[in-house]
Formats: sequence, structure tokens, C-alpha cells
Amino acid sequence: MNQWIKSYFSLCKMLLKKDDIDMNMVKSEWRMLLQNPRMLLVVFGLLFIPMVYASLFLIGSWDPYKNIDQLPVAVVNEDVEANYEDSTLRVGQELIENLEDNDNLGWHIVDRDNAMDGLDNGDYYMTVIIPDNFSRNAASVLSDNPEEMKLEYYTSDGRSFMAANISQTAAESLKQEIAKSVTHQYTVALFDQLGSIGDGFQDAVDGTTDLKDGNRELSDNLAILSDSTLTFEDGLASAEEGSEEIALNVGDVIDGSQELAEAVQSYTSGVFTLQEGLFQYVDGSSELNAGVNEYVNGVAQLNNGIFQYTSGVDELDQGIQGYTSSMSTVNNGFKQYVKGVYSLEEGMEEQKKGVAALASRNETLQDGSTQLTKGTIQLVDSMTQVENGAHSLEEQSQTYFDSVEQLANGSANLQASIQEVAGSIEGVPQQADQLVTGLEQLQETLDQASTVSVDTAIVEESLSLVKNEVASLKDQLENTEVATMGTEWIDNSGVDLTEEQSEQLKTAFADSKPESSKVTTTALSESLSSLSTSITEIQGIQNDLPEQDLTELIKGAESLKSGYDELKTVFSSEGNGSLQAGASQLSVGLHSLNENSSSLSTGIGEVAAGVSQLHDGASDLQSGTTSLSGGIEQYTGGVDQLKEASSQLQEGTSRLSSKSNDLLEGSQKLEDAGNELSSGSSQLTQGSSTLTHGMEELMSSGSDLNSGANQLVESGEDLQEGSEQLITNNDELNNGAQQIANGVPQLETAIWSLNSGINELYLGANDLSSGSSELYDGSKQLLSGTEELASSLEDGANDISNVNRDDENATMFSSPTSLIANEVTSLPNYGYGMAPYMMAVSLFLGAVIFCILVPVGRPSMHPTSGISWWFSKFSLLFIVSVLQAVIMVSIVLMIGIEPQSIMQLFMVAIVSSLAFMAIVQFFSVVFGNPGRFIVLVIMVLQLTASGGTFPVELLNSFFQTISPFLPMTHSIEAYREAISIGGTITTEMISLLSYFVLFHLGTFMFFTIKSRKGRSVEQEELSL
Repeated sequence: MNQWIKSYFSLCKMLLKKDDIDMNMVKSEWRMLLQNPRMLLVVFGLLFIPMVYASLFLIGSWDPYKNIDQLPVAVVNEDVEANYEDSTLRVGQELIENLEDNDNLGWHIVDRDNAMDGLDNGDYYMTVIIPDNFSRNAASVLSDNPEEMKLEYYTSDGRSFMAANISQTAAESLKQEIAKSVTHQYTVALFDQLGSIGDGFQDAVDGTTDLKDGNRELSDNLAILSDSTLTFEDGLASAEEGSEEIALNVGDVIDGSQELAEAVQSYTSGVFTLQEGLFQYVDGSSELNAGVNEYVNGVAQLNNGIFQYTSGVDELDQGIQGYTSSMSTVNNGFKQYVKGVYSLEEGMEEQKKGVAALASRNETLQDGSTQLTKGTIQLVDSMTQVENGAHSLEEQSQTYFDSVEQLANGSANLQASIQEVAGSIEGVPQQADQLVTGLEQLQETLDQASTVSVDTAIVEESLSLVKNEVASLKDQLENTEVATMGTEWIDNSGVDLTEEQSEQLKTAFADSKPESSKVTTTALSESLSSLSTSITEIQGIQNDLPEQDLTELIKGAESLKSGYDELKTVFSSEGNGSLQAGASQLSVGLHSLNENSSSLSTGIGEVAAGVSQLHDGASDLQSGTTSLSGGIEQYTGGVDQLKEASSQLQEGTSRLSSKSNDLLEGSQKLEDAGNELSSGSSQLTQGSSTLTHGMEELMSSGSDLNSGANQLVESGEDLQEGSEQLITNNDELNNGAQQIANGVPQLETAIWSLNSGINELYLGANDLSSGSSELYDGSKQLLSGTEELASSLEDGANDISNVNRDDENATMFSSPTSLIANEVTSLPNYGYGMAPYMMAVSLFLGAVIFCILVPVGRPSMHPTSGISWWFSKFSLLFIVSVLQAVIMVSIVLMIGIEPQSIMQLFMVAIVSSLAFMAIVQFFSVVFGNPGRFIVLVIMVLQLTASGGTFPVELLNSFFQTISPFLPMTHSIEAYREAISIGGTITTEMISLLSYFVLFHLGTFMFFTIKSRKGRSVEQEELSL
């Protein structure tokens, strides 16, 4: 470290003149730092502040859009399918299927309640709802009142503005996707309709061809009529010229009157022939006129009918669309209905089986209920007896336990008395005084016996019972060990004893064995008999003692000698041993019995309490059994009714099921017919448009034809009138020819009349010729229009048939444009975009914290000059700034940033760090704590106005104005050039170096002024 510092000082000496800078002040500055471990540790830690700040932020937000598929968005599909033309629209379902394969967001398909609750609770950032009329509105595109497809979505900006923006972008993308899908379906349907229109056009072409052939035939006939009229007109012209010649040459007529008469006859014959022809012509003209009128009227009626037909077709089309839509819904309902009927029928079969099973259990259940009732009554009666017996047992057991206790106490005294009596009897032959003493001892013993108040009757009764038991056991357990016998008796007695009580009784039997460990039932019986006899005798003595005086007893000791003999017999060595052994066994057994009697007493009390509870439970059981019996009767009755109702319900279900198939088939036929009707209606609608257009042209031609026919009729009428006049004149001519010889004036008059009639006939022929020409011209126009109509219809049909209607064409209609993205510069992820901003902020923050914690203005010694003071601080700030920049950039490179130029990145970081440190030092030194506050304000302004997060153009005018003057603006732009753009950084470097030089120059001037005044910055700060 010292070597490195010496090298650094040497470099500083080379760069600056020694006379201008006091290197001792620089050394003092570093010495103060190195000799203060705490400050050295602070400076070392501050080197990593920019690295920590930048790295943590970049690591945390390196690529948040990579996990965008984990952003939860709820989607609710309430859409109901709808019919459009001959297809079914399921826009909502198709959207759900597309979203399941879409990883743009974390799509969750839920219902409306869960979606809205999740949005309120923060589980979802957006909720998209597809309404139930979504497909229906899509199908209304060609209706009179088309409705928009409204896609609802809800966001919660308060939870995350960024997430809300992403969600809204996704919603717009959904909207475009839906529009593309629906437009594609519209186009496919339109292409299908174009095919139907082409077929309709072809039918119209065929009809127009027939019309064209009819018009051509009409035109040919009119041409013949026009030629005939011209021939007739020429004949009349010749007749007129002849009549004029007759009028001019009356003399010749007179001379040739005979010839004229003959000619007149021929003429009249021709006139009659002409009249017949004219009659035929007039009739034909009338028929033609009537036919044309009927044709025109028919065309008008046809036009009205076609108008009504087209209107009806539109109404029919709308009605059929509604009908097919309704039939689809009805058909679905019928299917669900039939499924429900089948499910009902299956359920009725299961229900019938269950009811039959229940009914089969009724009789068993009733019998069991009756038996349960009887058993309960018997149980209650038995429990009453058991309870009474338990109470009697408890009462008698107390008496028994008292007797046992008394017997045990008395047996102990009895044994002692027997021993004393035996000893006394053995001493009688030696001394009478000992007899008296023994009697006195006997008196004391009897007193003790009377004190105990032994109930000899109870003892005898107990001994009698014991003797009976011994007798019965004697036959069964001859020569059996007492311990074994007692153990088996305890195990087989049936008495409810605890394990501890049982062990105590067994121990008592085991302890009662003599030394030989063998006691026979015979010896025990004899001992009990001897004991009984002794007790009887003692009882007699005890009864007599209270009535005698002890002194008299002593004096009458001799009179007891006979009793002594008897006692001697009893208390012989053999009998005394048996008596002693029996008394000992009895005493042990009674003591053991007495010890276990307390446990037996407790058990009997518990048995009595349990019996009482059992009796109460039996009473409750009896009451519950009665209620159960009544409930069972109601239950069995209900089961019978359920069985009858189930049979009726099953019959109705069977009938319902048999009709369901017919109903389903009928609904399917209705739906098929509706689809066919809808298809035919569409064809009718297309054909009606074509027919209406043709009828308009036909009406126009019919009007011209009607006009020509009217003129032809008028001309025919005039010709008929002329022919009638000609016939009349023929008669006169005939009469005149017969009378020609009588007078020339009459001939002349007839000739002039003939001339006049020919003129009129000629005029009518002219009118007829003109009408025929007009009619012919109208027929040619009609033929030409029909041919043009046929040609246009055929061209339209060919054009429609040649239209490409593939799926690719439909896709072109729905999505005609696509975007081609060309990125001049690209960023792999969000971290690359935020790295320039965070690196600049980190270095500025590092400079601020360093100048707050480290005294950047206080000199280590009295300053000798302003430049020495400045350079001593600059030497430390320069090293810290460079190290902060190098450490931060190194860590950023390790995180994964791959810049366009690593050298430029290090250069930008070092220059930015030096410029930021110069600015922060200037304000901290010159203004003290207020200056540090100013630095914080500058930092906050730079966070917004530097353009690190949003473009400067999106900020308000104030921030746009100050942005060029902030150092972080130029630092961020330089970072972007070095990391992602790859351009030049010269302009930004000049700006940052200008900040560096400018603010260091200000600090230097401040240090120079203060050094001349002899006041340190610390003193200046204290004065503030």
C-alpha cells in the first residue's frame, strides 16, 4: 500500500510543478486516512455503494417480461353460440381455446364471481369477460340493426400501473385477434354466398335466353306484318292513281262501261276478298292489342308481384334466420330434456328397487320391534329384581362384614384362651393354686370376650356354613392342597373381584398352609367340629359366669374336676394339636377374609350403583322402544305409500320416455328443415334481386310494345272503316255498273266516291304502315335489350364463378396487412434498457454519500496554499471516483451486459464519476450542509428530467427545459451509446469534462480564498 501511494505521489509530482503544490499536505491527507482505521473502513465500504445499488436493481429487474406469462389474468366466458348463415359462431369458445395456447399472460379460465373477487383481492391484475351476446352480435352483421361485439375487461391500476398497462395492451391484442377471427368467418360466409349468387346468375342467364328467343320470334312476325302493310299500301296507291285516271277519262270509261262492269264485278269480288282479309287483319290486330294489353298488364302485375315477392323474401329470410336460431336452442333443450328423461327413468328403476327392498324389510322390522318391546319390558322387570337383590346384597353384606370382623377378632382371643386353658389343664395335677390363677386368667379372658361381644350365634352359623362347604369340598378335593383349591375356587366363583383382591385371597390361602404344606379336608373338618364343641362349651361358661361370683367359682374349683376330666379329653395332646391347628387356620383365613371384605364391600357398592343406573337406562330404553315402535309403524306405512307412488311415477316416466324419442326426432327434423329453408331463402333473396332488375327492363320494353300495339289497333280500325265504305261503294259501283248505260253522271259520281274512299284507305294504310314500323322498331329494341341482359348476366355469372374463394383469400380479407419490424438498435431485455440510468444514478449517489461521510473540505494540516489544499483532496477523490466506476462496471459486466464497446463503457463510467464527484464536492465545501441539501435536490431533479425512464419529450415543459443542463442527462446518453447504440460519445464526454473542470475550478478558487483568510472550511461550516 505504501509503495502504491509513493508511486501515486511521484506521478502527481510529474504532472504538477513542485513549487506550486506542497506535497507534504498531500501526504498528510493520506496519512490521516491510513492511520484512521475507522475512516479507512468507511472509504473502503463507500467504494462499493454504486456497485451494490446498480447490481441489485439490475438483477431484480433484469428481464421482467420473461415472466409475463406468470402475470395472472382472469377470463370469464359467458358467450352463447349463435347461427350465422349456414354456420355456427362460437367466438367466445374459440377465443378461450386460443388463450389456452397463448403464453403472453397467465390466463385463468374462471367464472364471473371468482374473477371479480380475485381482482378485488389482488389475485388477478385484469379480468376479461366475454358476454353472453358476443357471438349473437357477431352474427347480426347483415341484419337491419347490427350490434357491436363488446368485450369487457376490468383492471386495477392501483395495485400495479405497469401490470395494468400490460393488461390493457393484451386486451387490445385480444380485440384485434377477435376482429381477425370474426372477419375471417364473415369472409368465408360471403364466399359461400358468392357461389350461390353465381348459380342464381346462371339461372337468370338461362331465363333471359328463353326471353331473347321469344322476342326474336316476335320481331320476325312484326317484320312480316310490316312488309304486308307496305304491299297493301302500294296497292292502294295504284288504286288511287287508277281512280284519278278514271275521273280524268270519263269518256273512256263510258266506252268501256261493259268492261268496267266486268271489272267491277271482279273488283267487288276482290273487295270482298279484301274485306275478308281486312276482317282477319282487324281481328288479328285486336287480338294483338288485347294480347299486348294483357302482356303489359301481366308485366305490371308481375312487377307488383315481384316487388311483393322480394319484400316477402326479405321478411321470410329474417323469419327463417330467427326460426333456425330458435330451433337450434329448442333442439339443444330437447336433447337435454331427453337426457333428463333417461336419467329420470334410470333413477326410477333404482328407486323402485330401493322401495321394494324397504318394503321387504317392513315385516322383519315390525317383528323385531315387537320382540324389542317385549324384551325391553322383561329387561325392566329383571332389572327391578336385580336392583332389589343388589340392595339386599349390600345390606346383608354389611352385616356379614361386621360378623367376619367380630369373628376374626374373637378367633384371635379364642386361640389365646385355648392355649391358656391347655396350659391350665396341664398344671391342675400339680397345684390347685395354679388352677385358681388360671380361673382368674379365664375370668379376664372371658371379660375380654364379653367386651368384644362376640355373637356366638353368628359364629355358629358361619361355622355351620363352613362345615357344609368343607363337607362338599371333601368329596371333590380329597387330599388337595389348600392353596390350589383356593385358587380354583376364586377363579370359578363368578364373583367380580379386582386383580388385586384376587391376589390377596390367593395369598391368604397360600399363607394358611401348615408347615407340611399339606392339609387334608378330613383334618380340617375334625378341627372345625372340635372348635364348634369348644365354642359351645365356652358359650355355656360365658353365660353362667355373670351369674356366679368369682370367689364362689374359686371355692367350687374342686367341683369342676369332672369338667376337667372332660376338658382333659378334649385337650389331650392329639386333640389339642388339631384344635390349635384348626384355630390357627381359622384365624388366618378370617383375617385374610376381613382384609378383602373392604374391597368386596366397595365392589358391592359399585355393583349396586351400577344396577341403579342400569335400571334407569332400562326405563329410558323402554320409553325409547315405545317411541321407536310408533315410528316404525309410521315408517312402514310411509314405505307402502312410497311403493304405490313409485309405481305410478315409473309408469308416467315410461310414457314420458317413449314420447321423448319422437319429440327428439321431430325437433331434429325441424332443425334440418329450418337449415334447408334458410339456404333456400338465401337463394330466393339473391334471385329476387336479379328478377327485379330484369323486370324493370321488361316493363320499359312492354310500354313501347303497348304503344305500338295501340297504334296498330287504331290503324286497323281505320282500315276496317275504309273497307266497310269500300263494300258500300262496291254495292253502289255494282248498281252503277248495271245502270251505267242510264247515265254518265252517276258513273262520275261513283268514280269520285271511289277516289275518295281510296284516299281514305290509303291514309289508313299509311297509319298502319307507320304503326307496324314503330312496333317493329320496339321489338328490335326489346330484342337488343334482352340480348344485352343475357350477355351481362352471363358475364356476371362468369366473373362470380372465377372469384377465388380459398381459405388463403379469406385470410387476406380478415388480415390484409402485416407489420415488418426493423430494429436499428435492439435490446435483449429490460436490464439493458435500464442499465444506463441506474449506472448514472449509482455513481451520483456514491458521490453524495462519500461527500457526506468523508470530510472533503477539512484540511489534514494548516493549508499552505489553495492549490495544495485542493490537490490534497483531489488526490483522494480521484482515486475513489475511478475505483467506484471500475468496480461498478466490472460487476455490471459480470451480470450479463455485453456492451458495444467495453473501453467506451469504462471511459464513460470514470468520467461520469469524476464529474459527479466534482459537483457534489463543490456544493458540500462551498455551502456546507445547505450545499448537501442542494445536491440532493439536484439528484431528485435528475431522476425525472434526465430521460432515464421516459423520453424527455414525454415530460412537461419544465423538465424538458432543464434536462440539457443536468450532468446525468449526458452521462445516460453516453452509456446508451457505449452499451447498445455503438455511436460516438465525443459530445457527451466534452459535456461531462466541462462539468468536471468547471466545478473543480470553483472548488479551487474557494480553497484559495479561504487559505488566504486563514480559515478552514470546518471553521466556515461552524460559523454557518
